[in-house]
Amino acid sequence: MTHGTENTQQARPGLILGLIALVVLALAVAFFLKPSSDGSERAAGGGSASNASDSADSSATQQYGASGMRLIQKTGAGNKRVANSEESLDETPQEEVELDSAFQESLKNPVAVKRDEGLTSLADQFAQSDPDLAVAMIKEGWEDGARNKGPVLHFTRDFATAYAKVDPEAAAGLLDKMPAEVQFQYGASVGAEWANSDPSSATQWAMDMEDVQLRNGMITSISGSVERAANPAHIDAWANTMIQSPIAMEFAGQVARTWSMSNVGATMQWLDSFEDSTRRAIAYQEMATSMAGRDYLDAAHWISQFPEQMGIRDQAVDSVSYTWSKTDYAAAKGWAESMGRTLLNSDMSSGSSVTSGP
Repeated sequence: MTHGTENTQQARPGLILGLIALVVLALAVAFFLKPSSDGSERAAGGGSASNASDSADSSATQQYGASGMRLIQKTGAGNKRVANSEESLDETPQEEVELDSAFQESLKNPVAVKRDEGLTSLADQFAQSDPDLAVAMIKEGWEDGARNKGPVLHFTRDFATAYAKVDPEAAAGLLDKMPAEVQFQYGASVGAEWANSDPSSATQWAMDMEDVQLRNGMITSISGSVERAANPAHIDAWANTMIQSPIAMEFAGQVARTWSMSNVGATMQWLDSFEDSTRRAIAYQEMATSMAGRDYLDAAHWISQFPEQMGIRDQAVDSVSYTWSKTDYAAAKGWAESMGRTLLNSDMSSGSSVTSGP
């Protein structure tokens, strides 16, 4: 017994030392293996993120359809929205997805009248809620092929008008973002609508364009809108903006025709400042024709004050008296004669002379 006890006591220190060594070894292994473990976790995390992304794509497609996923990618927000599937679905604007889908469905409508009605309605919605998306729709629709060009152009014009009612300056700012093929129609629609509220700003915007063809088209559209509205204050504002520009001479006929609706005296004073007598004569003729279409007596009053150079007054008398004779031959004949002209025959073609000198 004594011998066994002694052996046991001698073995205890060795056992304790062995246990200590094992603990130290285990701690060392755990320490040195820790980076590998973290890397595995990171790798596992990456796999999890990838799976989440795939899941988000699938979930978004199921919830919003192919149109919705195409919209997410088109607006450049796909990566942010798909990174977290739950957050992605919450942040995706449902209204944008619905507008996108509605636009595509309207384009496919085989009944032209219904298709155009749908696009007109959508143009108002896009203008109110998402103009940038409308630009994307126009670009995409235009690039899809010839069959869509007519409907897309219809939508473009209606959207331009609708957005110009909401914010004309912002609408004008989208011109450069439009496909080149629709810029003329888009700009003309914006300008015409903008002129209804602020003809001076609309006109200045048009005159500042570098593209001559676009500039001329916009000015023509704006002047036509101002003329149709026949608001004297707007006509004066438009005309006074026009005549401050060096290019106003190129539109002398339009200015003379439209400005005379509100201020004949100012129009004549401007025309009389022209050094180009030919251009002045043509502008006076347009002015006389425009005035005759509105009020013969008023036209007769002012034409009596037209300059005589280059036959300006005589041509105006001939033009007005001929038109006037269609409704009151006797009055037209008497006025023409008082102006030194003779009304020959009101039934002659418009290409024939209807009056002559004494």
